[in-house]
Amino acid sequence: MKTSVPLWMFFGALGADEVSNICKKLFPETLGRVMALHWGCAVAGAILCSIGLFLSLRGLFSKQKNRRWFIFPCVLNLSFLTATLAMYFFAYVLIDKVYHMSNELPGTLPKLVDKAQAGSTEAKRVKAAQAIYELYGVKIAYLNDAGSFTVYEPSELDIAFYNQQKQSHEDILRSKETLKGALDQEPYLFSFFLGIFFLTFIFGSLWVLVRKSELEEIILP
Repeated sequence: MKTSVPLWMFFGALGADEVSNICKKLFPETLGRVMALHWGCAVAGAILCSIGLFLSLRGLFSKQKNRRWFIFPCVLNLSFLTATLAMYFFAYVLIDKVYHMSNELPGTLPKLVDKAQAGSTEAKRVKAAQAIYELYGVKIAYLNDAGSFTVYEPSELDIAFYNQQKQSHEDILRSKETLKGALDQEPYLFSFFLGIFFLTFIFGSLWVLVRKSELEEIILP
């Protein structure tokens, strides 16, 4: 009984996916950045899973007595296919939400400038000017109690806080670049995986019609 053929197809697809995940987790700065490796694993997984599912269904709907044994590899390959497609879809939705999250935050600079010039007390106006420097590194003039404007001079703590904020902002920009790459990649992976699945069934069906006997020798006893 050759139910082991579609079963090994499933294990091959699962192994290709695990190789990609292990490289991303253990070697994020080296192998984790080699897109050719991850795309190769995706190609291998898509092909093996699709062929495994096709062979399982072919054996399941055959007239042989052992056809019930093909249910298990059929379920495994179908589960891998749907889980992978769902992962690509929800990953895209989540990454898109995180990537555009910072763009939805309202700008605080105009509000702080208004407070630095029209706050109810000088202490509040100084506090607004301090916040502007800490967040943006810009020295602005605030209105003092004498009715004139004074340029805010940051303290050492203000400078240190701004430098920390600047470093955090640069880290966020680098993270967004990584997210942008993943955001562009997920739809292609989803379409590619689904396309291979349909192509496998189209060409597999043609193979059944043209060379049916050879296919039966592969999966049937």
